[in-house]
Amino acid sequence: MSGKGAKGLSGKGLSGKGAKGTMSDKKGDKKKPTSRSVKAGLQFPVGRIHRFLKVIASVVVLVLLQSFLRC
Repeated sequence: MSGKGAKGLSGKGLSGKGAKGTMSDKKGDKKKPTSRSVKAGLQFPVGRIHRFLKVIASVVVLVLLQSFLRC
């Protein structure tokens, strides 16, 4: 395969000649994921408490609905 379409077959921007400074060579581009606790400046696990509160809220809604239907 010769011509214009022969370069960059891998789709990563490399020409096959050991090109340097391409997108795949950059190491510090990705940010570390930060937890919601760090964002809020808190010590306790915000995500875990949110998960538990969602479960508790759904249980409370079911109990209230059952009590309403029995009346």
